[in-house]
Amino acid sequence: MKFILNGKEKIFNGDPKLSLLKYLRDQALITSPKDGCSPQAACGACTVELNGKAVLSCVTPMSKVADGKVLTTEGLEDLIKKIELELNIAKEEVEQLIEKYKQLGE
Repeated sequence: MKFILNGKEKIFNGDPKLSLLKYLRDQALITSPKDGCSPQAACGACTVELNGKAVLSCVTPMSKVADGKVLTTEGLEDLIKKIELELNIAKEEVEQLIEKYKQLGE
């Protein structure tokens, strides 16, 4: 199955019953989701975003991840960098427009 993990396409051909938490920690080597209580799904230490919603990865089978988008805190860093870049570009464009407007008024 294919899915997106922190903005990068991944392919998983393993056991579809494997928990997303086990995949993230053991195969993808992502350590932000923690195994605090699995499989009770009570503490929230394993929470990640799946298709825009918070899920407890210790009880989410990989079969639910197919064609989805998974975001962990490691992926947030890349997202923040992208947003900062976009904001800087927009700021430069606004400054250029202001300068052109000022020149028209002279």
